[in-house]
Amino acid sequence: MPVSLRVLIRGHQHPEAIVDLGAPVQGADLAAVMAAQLTALDELIATADPREPLPGFRQVVSGRRSFDERIGQLAEKVQR
Repeated sequence: MPVSLRVLIRGHQHPEAIVDLGAPVQGADLAAVMAAQLTALDELIATADPREPLPGFRQVVSGRRSFDERIGQLAEKVQR
């Protein structure tokens, strides 16, 4: 099964891990499928809004929020 993984800082203070699990592939095709899957993931990352979740992916584990996210949440509470 091909797996693409990127750990990067996009639009927040702390890094995020993006994991893409592909369909099972047989032997000789694996390298080509993995390369294509990783290229597609890199293109999606490059074109997506860095402050929003990556389209087509779901958050499984939430990490530490960045400073501006914590301040933004506080500001929302104050405005209510």
